[in-house]
Amino acid sequence: MPNTTTSHWKWHLLAGLLYGALALWFTWPQAAVLGQAIVGGPIAEADGWQKVWNLWWVRTALLQGQNPLSTDLLYWPLVLPLGLQPIDLTNALLTLPVLLIAGPLSAYGVAVLLGFTSTGWFSYALAWRVSGSWGGALIAGLLVTAAPQHLTRLLDGQLEHVALQWVALALLGLVHATNAMSLRSGIWLGLALAL
Repeated sequence: MPNTTTSHWKWHLLAGLLYGALALWFTWPQAAVLGQAIVGGPIAEADGWQKVWNLWWVRTALLQGQNPLSTDLLYWPLVLPLGLQPIDLTNALLTLPVLLIAGPLSAYGVAVLLGFTSTGWFSYALAWRVSGSWGGALIAGLLVTAAPQHLTRLLDGQLEHVALQWVALALLGLVHATNAMSLRSGIWLGLALAL
């Protein structure tokens, strides 16, 4: 691999496209039923649909200017806190355009595809940053995104566990902040940890 910045970005883009194709394969037939169904096993019949409701609720709360971390819709007139359950704020914000245009069922499918793609890609970026090896980084990203635990969480409908990209991004931010101590890298690390 040539050692120019332009060449690096081409290889990184190629890796991202590869992880996108793998995400389609690993999660099939999620892309084929986008907006119609969720992919999963018996646990997803409960957990997956709860995640679809969570995405719907975050969208509804934001559009109505309400706090998405509480609701009176479940046990009215009581207001229930939702902060201790996996409300999937990051997935809702990541898929907000899809939520607004196509609805929560489509947003769920897009969040699954983005979760697998970006988990592989951020893991690849972390491994590349640490090792400098394109091939090794490619394999590392593949191993993380194709891990049995990751695939199982998809079949269980546990969208918050499909979104492993935030862990890899936080570790990438930590490596960057350690190597280049600055306010900018500290802010990036803080944002990555918050996500």
